[in-house]
Amino acid sequence: MFARGVGAARRAWHRTGDRFVPPAFGLMSFARYPSRNPARLGFLLWLAACGCSSADRDGGGTCEPGTDFSKDLLHCGACESPCDAGEDCVGGTCACVAGLSPCPAGCENLDEDPRNCGACGTVCPEGQVCSHGACGATCATDRSLCAAVAACANFAASPTNCGTCGTICEVGQACSGGLCVCTQGRAECGAGCTDLATDPLNCGACGTVCAANSACSGGMCQGVVAGVGGSVGPSSGGAPAVGGSPSTGGLPASGGQESGGAPSGGGDVGSGGTGGSSGDCTATGFYVEAGLLYDANCNEFTMRGINYPYAWYATRDTEADLAAMAAAGANSVRIVMATGDRWDRTAGATVTSLINWAKAAQMIAVLEVHDVTGYAEQADSVPLSAAQSYWTAADITGALTGQEAFALINIANEPNGNDTSPDDWAPSHIAAVQAMRTAGLHHTLVVDAPNWGQDWENTMRDGGGASIWQADAEKNMIFSVHMYDVYGSANTVTSYFNSFLAGYEAPLIVGEFAADHGSSGDVDEATIMSFAEMLGIGYLGWSWSGNGDGLETLDMTTNFDASSLTTWGTTLTSGANGLLETSDVCSVFQ
Repeated sequence: MFARGVGAARRAWHRTGDRFVPPAFGLMSFARYPSRNPARLGFLLWLAACGCSSADRDGGGTCEPGTDFSKDLLHCGACESPCDAGEDCVGGTCACVAGLSPCPAGCENLDEDPRNCGACGTVCPEGQVCSHGACGATCATDRSLCAAVAACANFAASPTNCGTCGTICEVGQACSGGLCVCTQGRAECGAGCTDLATDPLNCGACGTVCAANSACSGGMCQGVVAGVGGSVGPSSGGAPAVGGSPSTGGLPASGGQESGGAPSGGGDVGSGGTGGSSGDCTATGFYVEAGLLYDANCNEFTMRGINYPYAWYATRDTEADLAAMAAAGANSVRIVMATGDRWDRTAGATVTSLINWAKAAQMIAVLEVHDVTGYAEQADSVPLSAAQSYWTAADITGALTGQEAFALINIANEPNGNDTSPDDWAPSHIAAVQAMRTAGLHHTLVVDAPNWGQDWENTMRDGGGASIWQADAEKNMIFSVHMYDVYGSANTVTSYFNSFLAGYEAPLIVGEFAADHGSSGDVDEATIMSFAEMLGIGYLGWSWSGNGDGLETLDMTTNFDASSLTTWGTTLTSGANGLLETSDVCSVFQ
């Protein structure tokens, strides 16, 4: 994840994570940052653990027994009908919270938003602010200026600037006295507002978890009879488990560009030698089945890894660096390579060495090319077709063939900026997937999300990757989201995981993340790691070392010295839910 330069035409734009957006984006408008229910993770855990399905009011969908359709934020009025940020579920209908008004693009703050000042779509002239729903040169005396978004905020009650500029209340929250508070009797249990009467992860009280094959009703855990849906009495026990999914990650180091991530759709066993089943194992490589990643021994594999900036530090002792990363707990490594369009081409012979070095360290290699990052917004970036040509070149296919059990192919790092997403993201990936399969590559493919990998428009999260999945005849694919400052709160992390897992069969991984994104803002790495572990989602931290241009805090080590871990490096390796605690070596090495 390189820090990319900002040209004159872009200096007026506000930098938010791995993208550039107009100042009001992400700071005023809920419509541009839909943040689906952050609190209903319990539904996904319960459903995945017991495999239960109960009819909703419309006769379809899935949700837990006892769901209150009148106020459930994920099932408002019917199963799988979530409310967005800025909304509350009232009487079975998603409605804008106090202080916001319905507009074509979503709930907007007409009192403060200079893009919707006084009325939907009313844009204040450049240099003016929005105060009490009117454009003007200055704020009213009872309002506070939020200069970055040209808003005059009422800190006591503004759902878009609650207490301070830029503090946005999440779904099911209202701003009261300068604090975001849960509405309708819901409780804040650390991952957003939740209904203690029905949440199996917080049943009756925060942290009270119902056992597998049970539901929460009336604030009590109730056993469920499979196939019937009725309760048979109180049940207690541990948290239900959910399957695993792979992860891959990476942002550029010094002198380069930045990166993000994206979700996926998934499903059946792969073909062409990468398939397999849980009975007699005939797999010869990684494959995807029922939303999980399996290795060549037909054992589930969850990535716990680190990004390594090989393309920019090719003269280093890479073999020694990979061994040090494995010693730090990594079971996988995402390796930055290049097509030759922006950096020196990673030749087939080098690819062979990289895979062999990873194998020697008992790590799975996730190979990606970085030249495509941010196309066409990033200067000198190239289209995804360049990555397609790279992977299908004779020396590269030669190096990869036979390594299906030890290497995954991350087609391209953050291949779309904002200028081409989402219109180009899916079609270009479809072409690449089909060309790579035709060239004889039967590896598990990894697809990065649009919007510099952060998917801040939720294109991938909300089903935009389904056509890419369907284009893969082998159905052997993972989707990857890169989580940086767009994911600075527990709510934004859990809502993304919730929505993706509810809509896809394919695995999701967090291909890149860190504890912060330099001056762009904080990242809630603790929630990323804890919920990834809870849900079996793979993750790869960015990055071992070599970041520059204000992103040095993303280094895990000081100057690649494994004995000198940074604060971020210590968190990722030995912190709660870190590598040493949660990583398992892939069974192909055992």
